[in-house]
Amino acid sequence: MVTMAVAGCGNNLDDVSGVTKSELSGVWQGENGSSLTLKENMTFTAKRLNTSYTEGSGVKVIAEEVVEGAGEWFSGDYSSATTVDLHFTRGGGATLTAASLNGDTVLWAWVGDGDAAILRKKD
Repeated sequence: MVTMAVAGCGNNLDDVSGVTKSELSGVWQGENGSSLTLKENMTFTAKRLNTSYTEGSGVKVIAEEVVEGAGEWFSGDYSSATTVDLHFTRGGGATLTAASLNGDTVLWAWVGDGDAAILRKKD
């Protein structure tokens, strides 16, 4: 597992690579009711997901940098970190990065003026 520190986000996030599909699959939850369900069949459902995104007709914008929708997800290791790419049905997308936070794997994305929106996997 490779780690790389994420600077300037106010949390001690260390990007990690080598996170497997089975480790990524499941329900991830964040602040303000944010959730992302990554299924083993490579589909996802996002509710109140706080993230930067690429607009498309498949992205339902709830508020600034808060979206909902469903589609397919893909993962891979890029720049020493595992990323999760969300491709919304009918267009649009978002990317999250896997990181270690206090020994736990989390998913995060930059939002706003350099803040990190963090999702933790539900047990």
